[in-house]
Amino acid sequence: AGADANKALNTGCTLLQMAAQCGHPAVVQVLLEVGVDANKALNNGGTLLQMATQNGHPAVVKVLLEAGADANKVLNNGWTPLQMAAQCGHLAVVKALLGSGADIHKTDSNGNTVLMVAVLCDHLAVVEALLEMGADAKVMRNDGKTA
Repeated sequence: AGADANKALNTGCTLLQMAAQCGHPAVVQVLLEVGVDANKALNNGGTLLQMATQNGHPAVVKVLLEAGADANKVLNNGWTPLQMAAQCGHLAVVKALLGSGADIHKTDSNGNTVLMVAVLCDHLAVVEALLEMGADAKVMRNDGKTA
């Protein structure tokens, strides 16, 4: 009782960051219920959703999205969490993000769509799922190339 769930540990990480990174959705849920902010920026400028996305934790992604995490927030690298999930080949995370309103047509500063990212990274299952969910293979990026 009385512990500050938002306080950073000696490593600079918060308890919520550790739970999201390690894939513990129940712990993430408890921490969110005591008032930890799902959209709080990390020390490196990233987000908890980005961390869970990169590490391939769809259950944590769902908990964060249900708590109000922004599925379309553009990250420091210019990508959305959906583009990061496609790059990493995390199909379940891609589906969770799309199910929560992530924009399948959003492009980065070079005009790359999430479909282009999945194609470039050779994640066939993600490519197939994106096409089934309405991704447009004919969109051209800034240099005129398509997926």
